[in-house]
Amino acid sequence: MNFLLLFIPLSLILEHVVHAPAPWVFGAAIVGIIPLAEWIRRATEQLASTSGSAIGGLLNVSFANAA
Repeated sequence: MNFLLLFIPLSLILEHVVHAPAPWVFGAAIVGIIPLAEWIRRATEQLASTSGSAIGGLLNVSFANAA
């Protein structure tokens, strides 16, 4: 899944170098965000396991939309 991180610089290249249409840039950016959301999920789960369920739930709700 980490190979999808390559879509982040690809979206920047599409936008600033190639001047591709907006839907292409948007699609590449969406695919690039997928592994970032997974990293945030894993990080909040690890914090929740050490801090307790109440704090873990608050972290999950707080960072769910961060990506």
